[in-house]
Parts: sequence; C-alpha cells; structure tokens
Amino acid sequence: MKIDKNKALAILRHYAYAALSAGLAAYLAGTTDAKAVATAAVVGVLGPILGAVDPKNTTYGVGCKKA
Repeated sequence: MKIDKNKALAILRHYAYAALSAGLAAYLAGTTDAKAVATAAVVGVLGPILGAVDPKNTTYGVGCKKA
C-alpha cells in the first residue's frame, strides 16, 4: 500500500498530537520529572497505534478502505 505525502504528514501529526497531549497532561497534573513526562508522551501514542492495527477500525489503519 502506497501512502502519499499529505496522508503521511496527517498520520504523523495525529501521533504527535497524541504524544504532546499526554505529556502535557502529565505535566499539568504536577509531574515535573522529565523522564515521567517523556514516558507519558510515549505511552500517549499507544492509542493511535492500537487504532491503526484494529482490523474493525475503518477510519484509518489496517481496516480502512483504500482511497
């Protein structure tokens, strides 16, 4: 499956939003340890990854129809 440049950038933005929002949420909750905030950001990407590998997800990932 070939992904065009615009779709690839949209996917990267999706993952970046998830990571940034999780890291920011951890920081705003009072966690100031950089390692803990970075871990929260990495774990925040798990949601989009799980959505991408879900075969029943027709929005994006392995279950989506080709455009």
